[in-house]
Amino acid sequence: MKPPIPSQLAKILKRMLISRLFVPLFIAMVLVNLAAWSVVWQALISREYTYARLMAQELDAGLQDALEAMQATQTLDWSHSPQAHSAALEAMRRTVSELDRLIVINGQGHVLALAPFEEDVLRWNLSNQPYFSSLNPEMPPLFFAPQYSPFSGLEVVMTAIPLTPSMYLMGEINVERLKARGNMGILFDNRFTRWSIYDDKGNALLQAGNDLENGFVQPPARVQGFNWISGSSQPLRLATRVNIPTAGWTLVVERAVLTGMGWYVAGTLATLLLVPWLASVLVTQMEKRLNRIVVRPLEILNERVKQLTSGDYSEWISFSTIAISSREIAELASSIQRMQHAILKRQQALAESEARYRHLADLLPDMVFEVNAEGKLTYANRAALSNTISANFSALQNTEFISMIPLPEVPAFQNLCHSLQPGKVSRPLVVRFLKQDGSTFPGEVVIAALGNGEVRGYRIVARDITERLSFEEALRRSYQMFIQGPVIVFRARTSGDHPVEYVSPNITRFGYTPAKFTTLKDFYDILIHPHDRDRVIEQTQAHLMARSSTFEREYRVRCADGSVRWVYDFNTVSYESNGSVRHFAWYLLDITERKQAELRLDQQIQRLAALQLIDASITANADLTFTLQILLSQLMTLLRVDAAAILRYDVQEHALTGITGDGFLYAEPEKFRLAFGESYAGRIVETRQKIVINNLPEELMQHLVMPGMKQEGFVSFIGLPLIAKGEVKGVLEIFQRQPLTLERDWMDYLETLAGQAAIAIYNADLLENLQRSNEELRRAYEATIQGFSIALERRDKETEGHSRRVAEWTVRLARRAGIPEEELERIRIGAILHDIGKMAIPDSILLKEGNLTDEEWEIMRKHPEHAARMLSAIEYLRPAMVIPQYHHEKWDGTGYPYGLKGEEIPLAARVFAVIDVWDALSFDRPYRPAWKPEQVRQYLIDQAGKHFDPRLVPLFLEMLEEESPFE
Repeated sequence: MKPPIPSQLAKILKRMLISRLFVPLFIAMVLVNLAAWSVVWQALISREYTYARLMAQELDAGLQDALEAMQATQTLDWSHSPQAHSAALEAMRRTVSELDRLIVINGQGHVLALAPFEEDVLRWNLSNQPYFSSLNPEMPPLFFAPQYSPFSGLEVVMTAIPLTPSMYLMGEINVERLKARGNMGILFDNRFTRWSIYDDKGNALLQAGNDLENGFVQPPARVQGFNWISGSSQPLRLATRVNIPTAGWTLVVERAVLTGMGWYVAGTLATLLLVPWLASVLVTQMEKRLNRIVVRPLEILNERVKQLTSGDYSEWISFSTIAISSREIAELASSIQRMQHAILKRQQALAESEARYRHLADLLPDMVFEVNAEGKLTYANRAALSNTISANFSALQNTEFISMIPLPEVPAFQNLCHSLQPGKVSRPLVVRFLKQDGSTFPGEVVIAALGNGEVRGYRIVARDITERLSFEEALRRSYQMFIQGPVIVFRARTSGDHPVEYVSPNITRFGYTPAKFTTLKDFYDILIHPHDRDRVIEQTQAHLMARSSTFEREYRVRCADGSVRWVYDFNTVSYESNGSVRHFAWYLLDITERKQAELRLDQQIQRLAALQLIDASITANADLTFTLQILLSQLMTLLRVDAAAILRYDVQEHALTGITGDGFLYAEPEKFRLAFGESYAGRIVETRQKIVINNLPEELMQHLVMPGMKQEGFVSFIGLPLIAKGEVKGVLEIFQRQPLTLERDWMDYLETLAGQAAIAIYNADLLENLQRSNEELRRAYEATIQGFSIALERRDKETEGHSRRVAEWTVRLARRAGIPEEELERIRIGAILHDIGKMAIPDSILLKEGNLTDEEWEIMRKHPEHAARMLSAIEYLRPAMVIPQYHHEKWDGTGYPYGLKGEEIPLAARVFAVIDVWDALSFDRPYRPAWKPEQVRQYLIDQAGKHFDPRLVPLFLEMLEEESPFE
C-alpha cells in the first residue's frame, strides 16, 4: 500500500479534528443544556405547585374559619328575641374577619336575626335569592357562587348551614378580603400572573391577580396537575391546579413560563453559538501546527521510504529537517534508520543462511534437488549425488531432472509439478530413481513450487523408502496374522445404539460375522455368560472408579451357536478430559483348552484330596459308618451323582446289609436287606462283576426290590463289588435320575473309591476280630486275677469279698478325686492284686497267730517290693502295679517300704490306703470283730494328715453318706 501524500494527510487530519473534536463537543453541549433544562423545569414545576398549595391553604383557612364560626352558633338557644340573637351572632362574626354578615332565616325565607343588627332588615324575605332553593334540613354546609349582597351591595360568597329543621344560618364572606388573602401567595413570587377559583362543576367563581382582561381560562379537566395555557394575544403560561377542600372548589394559579428565565435562555444560546466558533479557531490553529510538526516531516520520511522500497540504501535521513518538538516523528525517523540497518544485516544474514542451508542440506539423509521453471537441475545435495546416476554435480547441472527417473514414471511426476501453485507443497508421490549401475530404488517425493505469483522453479525432497516398504510388507503380513490369529479385538463406546465401532475379522471364531457383531446393541449381555456377567460388571466398575487404564480378567462367553468358551480379556480404557469414559478396547484370547486342563487338574487334585481324607479315616481306625459316609460324600460331590449306598456282605449269613447311603428321597439304605443273588447287589456279589444300567428306567425298577426305590425316579444305575484280599466285602451302588455320561476317568475314579470302600470294610473286619481277641484275652486275665484274689483271701484268711469290695470302692473314690476314666481299669486291677506280694511271704510268718518279731516284720514289709517284681514281669499287669507297690506308704512318711511322704505317694495308692483301712475296720476279721461305723469314721478323721491324704478323707466320708456300703 502506497503511503498517503502530504496534502491528503492534512485533509485526513483536519477531518479527524472536526469529526473527533468539534462534533462530539457540540453534541455534548447540547446534551448538557437539555439535561440542565430538564432539571430547571422539574424545579420550576415543584416550586409552582408549592406556591399554589400555600395559596389554596390560605383560602381554605379563611373559609374554614368562617364555617367554624357559623357552626358554633348551632349551640345557641333560639327562643330569645331577635335582638338577643343578633348580639350573639355579632360576637361570633367579629372573630372572623372574612365574615361581613350573619343572617338567620326560616323555611319561608324571612329574616329572623342578623349581625350587625339592623331593625329595618328584620322580616325581610330572601326566598327570591338564587341560593334559597338549595336549602334543606339535611344539607351539609354549602358555599355558593359569588353574588352581590342584598344588604350591602358588595360582592360576597354566601355560605349556609341548617340550625333547626326550619331555620338556616347564612353567612356573607367578603370577596375582596378573600382575594386579599389569596393574593398573599402572589407576594411570595411576583411572577404569578393571576389565579382563579372554580366550583366542582367547572363554573368560574372568581379571579384575582394580573392580566385579568384575558378572562377565565378553560375549566380544569382534573382536580390537580399542570396545564399549558397559550393564546394569540398572551404569552405561554403554566396553570397549576390545587383543591380547596372546605368548599369543594379548585384553585388555578397561572404564571408566564419565560418570566425570569431570560438569562438562562440567553446563556444556552450563547453557549451553542460560541462552541462552534471556538472549535473552528482551534481546528485552524491545530492545522497549522500539524503541518509544521507532522506533515512536513512525514513528507521527508515518505521520500526516504520510497528509496528503501526501491532498494536504495545509500542515503540516510537528515534529522535537521525534522522538527525537534515532534518527538513521535523523530522516533519514527529513528525507527526507519534502524530498519535500514536491519535490512542490511538481514541481507548479510540471508547470505549466511543460504550457505548454512546448503551445508545442512548436504548433511540430510534425504535427497534434495532444486530445478528451475524449465525443469533443469540447479542444485543437488550430497545424498542426491551419492544415490542417483552421477556423483558429480557439474555433470548433472542444467540436465533435466526427469532424466533421473525411469521413463514410465515421468508423466505422473510432470502432472504433479504442473498442478502446483506458487508457494504450495504437493502430496507425497512414490517415484523410482535410477542409480549409477542402472538399478532403481523407490523414493517418496514431496515437491514445493517456488515463486511469488508465478512458478520460478521447484524444490524436490526425496527419501529412499526401500526399508520402509520392506517394513510395511512385514507389517502387512503381521496384520494378516493378526486378523487370522487367536486374539479377537474389538472397540466399543459407552453409549449409542451401536456401541461396537470395530471388531477384528476373526470374531468368526465365536460364530459371529463382523457386520453382525457391530450391529449388536446389547453385545455385553449377549456375549458374556450370564453366570459371569455380574462379576465382570463389578470388576469393570471397580477399575473405572480407580481410573485404571488397563485391566485383565477371565470369564466365559457364549458363541452364536450357544456353545461356551473361556477367554482371557485384556482391556484398555480411554478417558475424556472430564473423566468420563470415551471407549473400551477388548483383546480376547480363547483359553478354553487351558481352562479345561485346569479343570481336569482341579478335579484330580480334589479327587486325590478326597482319597487322602478317606485313607486318613481308614488309617485312624475310625468308625466304619463314619468312614463310609465320608467316602459317599466325596463321591457324590466329585462325580456329581444323585444317590449312592454301600452294602456289607456277611459271609456267615450269605446276606447283604445296608451300612450307609445318601441322596435318597424315600428309600432308607440302612434298612436294606438282600439275600445272596437277590436284586442287582446280590448278583454283583454272586458274579463279582460290576453292573451298569444307563437310561433304562423300566428295567431298573423291575430289579430294585428295596422299599421306596420305585418312588425315587432313578433311570441309571452302577453297581461295583467291593473286593479286598480276594474276598467280597460288599457292594457300592450309584443311582442317577438322568442318563449318565460314562467317561473313562470318571469310571476309573469310581472304581478307585470302590477299592477304598472295600479296604475300609476289610480293615473294620480285622479290627473287629482283633477287638474280639483282645476281649477274650482280657477276660482270661480277669479270670486269672480273680483266681489270684480268691487264693490270697483264703491263704491270708481275709474276709470273703475283701478284694472285690476294695476294688469297687477304690474306683468310686478315684473317680471322685478326678482321676481320668482311662486309668480306672488299671486302678481296679491294682486294688484286686494289692496283696499279691504276700505270696512270697512264708506261711510261718504270714499265718502266725502271735506277734511277729522284728525280723519277721522286716520280711513282711517286703511284700510290696515282691508285688512290684511279680507284676512288672507281666506286660498286661505292669500298669496296675502302683497300688500293690505303694499302698502301705503313709502321708506323714512313716509307711513302708520306701517311706514316701505326702504327694510323693502316687494318688492311686493314697486313694486305696483309705479304702483298705476302712474295709479292714468295717468287717469282721478272724482275729477281731468289725468296728462300729462311728468308730471307723472317727479313726479316718484322726488319721487324716497322718496316715491318709487329708483331701481324700472328706471326699470318702461324703461318698459314704451318699452311698451306703452295708445295704
